[in-house]
Amino acid sequence: MKCAAWVMGLVVGVTGCSGTVGGDHNGNHGGSGGGPSATGGSAPGAAGLEDAGAGDGGTAGYDPGTGGRNFGGGGFHSGGRASYGGGLNYGGGLNYGGQGGSPPDYEPQPSCNSPIDAWVAFDSDAADFNRDLYVARPDGSQLMRVTADPGVEKEPYFSPVGDLLSFTSDRSGSMQIYVMDLNTFLVTQVTHRTEGADQSSFSADGQLIAFHSGQSAYTIKPDGTNETLIATGPDNFNAYYTPRFIENSQLVFDRNNEIDAINLDKTNFRYIVHNGTLMKAPTVSPANNEVAYQTRCVTGEGWAVWTTPANVDSQACTGRRVTPVHDPLDNMHASWGPEGMFAYERVNSAIGVGRITLINRMPGSVACSLTAATADSRNANWSKVGQQIHFPTL
Repeated sequence: MKCAAWVMGLVVGVTGCSGTVGGDHNGNHGGSGGGPSATGGSAPGAAGLEDAGAGDGGTAGYDPGTGGRNFGGGGFHSGGRASYGGGLNYGGGLNYGGQGGSPPDYEPQPSCNSPIDAWVAFDSDAADFNRDLYVARPDGSQLMRVTADPGVEKEPYFSPVGDLLSFTSDRSGSMQIYVMDLNTFLVTQVTHRTEGADQSSFSADGQLIAFHSGQSAYTIKPDGTNETLIATGPDNFNAYYTPRFIENSQLVFDRNNEIDAINLDKTNFRYIVHNGTLMKAPTVSPANNEVAYQTRCVTGEGWAVWTTPANVDSQACTGRRVTPVHDPLDNMHASWGPEGMFAYERVNSAIGVGRITLINRMPGSVACSLTAATADSRNANWSKVGQQIHFPTL
């Protein structure tokens, strides 16, 4: 079969390449297209995912099998192994392109086809490893680079009205919060803090921006006035990170191994997820009644995204899991979007590459890769439904 190209080298095409025969995960024939199983055994076998394999057929260890590991059938370039198929050059991307054989249940589909009328913003180093802001439709179309400053631009966040996009940049010499007017595309610096600022988000009415600086969480108006300290952690290790609004009256944030909330008038400090295992990066549901966060619940798995009610004190790993089980990679920094959709980064920490991944919250939903692994893409954020943007071509 033919392989789809990446749109602008960043968004995944319709499908990646398959390995020629594949194989399954139960010890059946691996063929020449890179399934992970063995001929007659549960270890990798003839032309399996990586090698000839161990067990009842083939040589042990990581030696190339029939079809090879590095180039042909089941190999690095043309089907089969650039993790679970696809290959570096012919589809899907370096790690998770097309599917050679039967992929694990956590492996995302190689492309997305969501019809939701919205945008997903994210940051990526796709342009000569310079980190800039991008937007794309959730079906992978209309990919556009939004910034081209030689500095770093990251952590985009749409205002609820859709007129502004906040982000973090070091274009002034240190990391500060900026806003882009999505009608004129003019950029204005919002914060001027000595210790820097990052992780911005908008209130439900768009009148305030929350951000992290030093040990603390702050709010400020989009025009840079009325900066207000909301809460301060006891030290840098226990600082308040990733502040997000619950409606217009509360902030939720993480503090090392808990998710907390407080009213904007600095009263009613409370737990949302009680002190326990590591927890990071809360995000609030569109209805403002639930909070999603990342945590580690199962030994051998990476970070996973879970949800919990926003109005109770719960324990980690006792709510509802969003990202697939058994995934060894890190599922991080989720954005809760329309119609039960989540966008998050799925990170292979071994090679330092994150891919923007989408999944619906409904049980049985399968994740899909919005961006390819040719670049490191992070910090996804959904726009409102019906958002109309005509970005200039950079």
